[in-house]
Amino acid sequence: MKYPSNLLIPPINHNKSGFTLIEVMVALAIVAISLGSAIAITSQDIMRADSMQHRTYANWIAQNKLAEYRINNTESKIGTQDGSIVFAGNNWNWETKISKTGVVDLYRMDIAVSIASRQLPDRTITGFIHNNSKSSANE
Repeated sequence: MKYPSNLLIPPINHNKSGFTLIEVMVALAIVAISLGSAIAITSQDIMRADSMQHRTYANWIAQNKLAEYRINNTESKIGTQDGSIVFAGNNWNWETKISKTGVVDLYRMDIAVSIASRQLPDRTITGFIHNNSKSSANE
C-alpha cells in the first residue's frame, strides 16, 4: 500500500500569526525605557520628600531657639553663638547671630540650622527679640 506523499508533508501556511523577533525587541526596548523613567522619577520624589523633611525639622529647631531667647528674658548679647542638638535621630548644628536694630532694647536674631554632615544650612530664619532683662530687674 502506497500512501499519498502529500499527507506526510505538512501543508505550507503563509498566514501564520505572531510577533517577529524585531517586534518583540522594539516592545522590550519601549518597556525598558518606560521603567527607567519611572524609577528615576520615583527616586527624585524620595529625595524631595527627604529634603522637605529636613527643612521642616530645621525650621522647628530654629523656631525653638528663637522662642527660648524670647522666654528666658536674659540680656541679649550682640554676636554669634553656636551649638548642636540631637533631633529626630540626626545631629543638628545651629548658629545664632544677634545684632542691633536701631530701636532701643530690640535686637535682630538670625538663626541658621543644618545637619551636622552638611555645610550649607537647611533653614535660616530671622526673628526679633526684646531685651526684657532691664525692665524685669526694675520691677
